[in-house]
Amino acid sequence: MRSNAMPSLLRQMNEKKVVSALQTRGSMSRAELSQHTGISFPTISKIATELLEANIVEENGRDTVALGRPAKVLSIARETVQVIGITITPDYCGFAVAGLDGDIRERHSISISTPDSYEDLLNVICRTVEELVELRGVPTLGLGVSVPGVLNYSERRIDVSPGIHQLDGHCLGEDLRQRLQMELIIVQSMHAIYLAERTHGLAVESDDFVVVGIPGGLGMAVRSGGRMLQGHHGLAGELGHIVLDPQGEVCGCGKRGCLETIATDMAMAAAASRKFGSPLEIDQVIDLVAAGELNLDNEIDRLLQYLSIGLSIVINLLNPKFLFVYGRSFDLGDDVFSRLVERTRALSLDPLFLDCTIVRVERKIQEGTVSAIIHHLSDQLEFDVM
Repeated sequence: MRSNAMPSLLRQMNEKKVVSALQTRGSMSRAELSQHTGISFPTISKIATELLEANIVEENGRDTVALGRPAKVLSIARETVQVIGITITPDYCGFAVAGLDGDIRERHSISISTPDSYEDLLNVICRTVEELVELRGVPTLGLGVSVPGVLNYSERRIDVSPGIHQLDGHCLGEDLRQRLQMELIIVQSMHAIYLAERTHGLAVESDDFVVVGIPGGLGMAVRSGGRMLQGHHGLAGELGHIVLDPQGEVCGCGKRGCLETIATDMAMAAAASRKFGSPLEIDQVIDLVAAGELNLDNEIDRLLQYLSIGLSIVINLLNPKFLFVYGRSFDLGDDVFSRLVERTRALSLDPLFLDCTIVRVERKIQEGTVSAIIHHLSDQLEFDVM
């Protein structure tokens, strides 16, 4: 007796081929899809009908030179459905609306101050999502959420989130899913940047790259040999919790002298605040330095000293083709980032450094949260999400 599993598996594989082709090549007719994927035309037509009914693709006319009706083409759904990306930081919660093409509708983007309590945070997110669902009047297929900190993907829990400790120990994804009754995934902030670069940036065709971010904590995401490095519980990549100064400041994880207590935007803002005599955010620090009202030469030098150690470890251990670095502290001077690269070169093995291109992240984290839910909906994520 023949199992029904094989036809079902083949159908799913064919659907993924069609979705992937439309994502990478843009609008295509059924005949073009058949030619490009090698799937028979009748099967393509059946898949197209299923994807149209599921709101994954939409159909439009294409202008033609020849006489007759415009050719019908399929494209990833842009106008008929939406997804919402939510970026949670210590300071704000950012909401971005996009079609399945990943193009963010800037006029529908919203930013709200991050509440101090977990319950208030849930309420703010749910209320804002409901408003965005009503705003455009099209089906919302799912939510992508990014948070900084240590996420235990296997247990679907945020273990610790520097600067947003109201999230510690909570299963935010599950709580939001139950309240909103929507498809939802949650990823670590660096994984969101990883997805943005992987989907839209320089790393589109790269199988070996690393993203290091220093906005709040110090996070890292690694793609090696075409797969994301996860570790046993999805916790691999905690570069920020390498202890470099055992007598240093207490980290959010409870240890002293972790790299992220020395070489992050948050650490720079704290050092600047002590020097200035009042609390400052990193954007205010940048403005004061640019205006000549605050000199942070020593603090910048210290950040570069320790961050270059971290980056050289990454290069020597992982041999990435690209090393993307994300942070606002590099805006404290025109040469800050180039100085970081030179210091990293001095600490790295020459063959490995020369094989690696170090660049600043150009993609927005919102693109990553949107990419996360889009890839999840098309079942293309290469790591287990929450």
